[in-house]
Amino acid sequence: MALNLMSEELIKEVDNVYVCGFPQIKFHSPIFPEQKVAVQFIHKKDFLYDFICDVDGTKVISGKIRLVSNGCKNG
Repeated sequence: MALNLMSEELIKEVDNVYVCGFPQIKFHSPIFPEQKVAVQFIHKKDFLYDFICDVDGTKVISGKIRLVSNGCKNG
């Protein structure tokens, strides 16, 4: 659920891209369906972003998300 939310939020911010994968993810604590998750993205380079998800100011997930403009490619 949280990974879908992140994907949807980032795609809203960046036009004509697809989520290719999550090269790194760390779950810091459990997330429950009724909790509101806030997502912050930090652009690193090209189509690679760092992200942090928090619930009420507590970090629950962090990692990297890779985007591509035309499907998933190696690299």
